[in-house]
Amino acid sequence: MAKLNEVILLAEHGWQGMRHCALDFAQEGHHVTVLIKGRPSKEVRKFLSKKPHIKNYFISIKLFSMIYPFILFYKKILKNIHVIVYQTSKAEKIVKLLVNGTECKGLKDQLHPPYYSFQ
Repeated sequence: MAKLNEVILLAEHGWQGMRHCALDFAQEGHHVTVLIKGRPSKEVRKFLSKKPHIKNYFISIKLFSMIYPFILFYKKILKNIHVIVYQTSKAEKIVKLLVNGTECKGLKDQLHPPYYSFQ
């Protein structure tokens, strides 16, 4: 079985747009890793964690900006990252510095379907 390309999503605020984005990438056959800043309620965590090919990691707000650059660097060494999606300009700078050569996309939340667009 061929190894799936990985898509990494950095969810720093809000989850609805990132969730729909993750579902779309998973439907295309990608393995999706979502790094989520903070820890939502138990009900939200259960709702977010129920899909195949999508793995959610809830990271403490205080530790998020220190941990995700290391994860990106490690994943880049493994060379299986297909796309990285971010929400903030600060994350954009860090992502582009660490994973030069990997496709990077900024995500903008929307109030109507598909609930996100790329900048």
